[in-house]
Amino acid sequence: MKTRILPFLAFLLVLSFTSSCVKFYSLFRAKPQEVSNFLPHHERLVKCPDTKFFHYVWSADKIRPPKYVRIAPVNTKNLRKASGWAEFDLKASGGMEKAVDELGKYFQEKLIEEFKKIESPDYFLLTDDPKEKDCLVLETAIVAIAPTKAELNALGFAVEFFVPCVSILTSPLAEGSITIECKLRDAMTDEIVSMYATTECDPVAVISLSGYTWLGSAYSNVENVARMTANCFTAEYDTLERDFPIKLFSF
Repeated sequence: MKTRILPFLAFLLVLSFTSSCVKFYSLFRAKPQEVSNFLPHHERLVKCPDTKFFHYVWSADKIRPPKYVRIAPVNTKNLRKASGWAEFDLKASGGMEKAVDELGKYFQEKLIEEFKKIESPDYFLLTDDPKEKDCLVLETAIVAIAPTKAELNALGFAVEFFVPCVSILTSPLAEGSITIECKLRDAMTDEIVSMYATTECDPVAVISLSGYTWLGSAYSNVENVARMTANCFTAEYDTLERDFPIKLFSF
């Protein structure tokens, strides 16, 4: 019994030592990618510490309280236009177009699910009416996805191949990443009042090559980004911290 519990106690000791260390968060954080043209005014974006939700954020000093919030369909146009995407899709037997469509729909569904948890008549209600003007519109985009080196090799690519516009890094902690950008638009004025950009990876996810299930990691990451996005509506961004970057179990 003592022999079995020693590794677990050692693990807890490591956690207690490192949980307060910002560098530890950075070690397990995906590196930020270049911001795409989906977001305007890149100069406004501020780089955040790795303990915060997103890599880059910006928000207007004052945001008009709306009656409604609308979650727009997830944009994947930048991803599809990225260099190398067509070749990558061809190597994957043409299955990536449908896979990305399904991932985008899932991301939108998760955003709606998370925002339903916080909507209130005294705060805001969700709407799907594109003509509603008393509304803030949440527009998100999946702008890059990077599979693992092993999966690229299985498809016949060299590990140095760039797809799409994201380099396949040598660190195992940087594999299986997804880059997401978001902008919040006031439907009444058509002005962007807030935006963020983030690259996420799951270093503890068990990824199978069967059926190109590297998207399993992408699904897990968009769930997490949806939750963090909704949390930004409930508290000041500076007070929000990322989850601890190591989990005992990952499903």
